Amino acid sequence: MTATTDIRIDIPLLFGECVDQTLIDARDRTTEAGVPAAGEVAMDRTLADVFTLNLESVAVRVYRRIRGETEIFRFVPPVVFFRLREIGAQERGAAAVLVRDALKYGMLCWWYGSRDAGLYRLWAARYESALSDLKTAVSGTFARRPYSLLGI
Repeated sequence: MTATTDIRIDIPLLFGECVDQTLIDARDRTTEAGVPAAGEVAMDRTLADVFTLNLESVAVRVYRRIRGETEIFRFVPPVVFFRLREIGAQERGAAAVLVRDALKYGMLCWWYGSRDAGLYRLWAARYESALSDLKTAVSGTFARRPYSLLGI
């Protein structure tokens, strides 16, 4: 029996983090008329259902990036669940943080995609970095070969 790492991401908590981040992002922005842009850029707390619907596609993209190291992936609101195959003890905690970050950054990309090109580029870069870091954390940097053709 191999050791596994279970990662549970609470969707309402992730939604709250994204709402808070959009408020932070909008804090210093103003429209051309000098009006604060929070109403145009910040995510509204009434959008939880729309957020959850779009989160599923982001979660599937995260899963696809690490599917070789994933035994189980479930998207069952209010939770996103990943069961990862054996990874190093140090990476267990890091993997959970990286999964949450990848989901958060992916959702911020979704949100800013049609609202703010600059913020979209910022979060898209962070999203790709989190996916890359996650892949490295769960699969390592060395490949294992099950056999050698040379008999070595």
